[in-house]
Amino acid sequence: MQLDTETIKKLRDALLARSGLDGPHGATRRLDENSPEMRALIARVEPMGEALYLMMVIDGKNEPEERQSLRRAIQMLTADGLSALTLDALFDGYEERVRAEGADSRMTQVGARVCADKEDAEATLMLAAAIALADGSVSLAESALLEGLSEWLGFSTRQAQAILDR
Repeated sequence: MQLDTETIKKLRDALLARSGLDGPHGATRRLDENSPEMRALIARVEPMGEALYLMMVIDGKNEPEERQSLRRAIQMLTADGLSALTLDALFDGYEERVRAEGADSRMTQVGARVCADKEDAEATLMLAAAIALADGSVSLAESALLEGLSEWLGFSTRQAQAILDR
């Protein structure tokens, strides 16, 4: 799955700029994961990652291609600023919350957190579609979750399709 696209790079750059991690001439400053700027970026990317995680597990499978695509998506959005340990901690948190609260409850909460920012919502929708396609096919459960996600993010069917057609 090709995630290193111009659209995804633009989304990443916007996230980095908002988090204060972009340096002069577009260079990304490397910061400690415990710095306030990096913690702010992690907080911003975490609900996006959880939506992608939900897309990955909704069909009852945990395909290596989907997991790798999810890891790469989060790394791209954070300019490779997260360690494997931090990524694993994010994934563990996603798994724990889904197990405790259920996928529908989590998606509602994630949608509520992400929908306030149009760029984040669009990025989440596009990346969720990419994760759904990562194993080469989109299951009925993934398709239904993608439709639900677009609604939770505040997009009409037409708007969601326009975003995905970019």
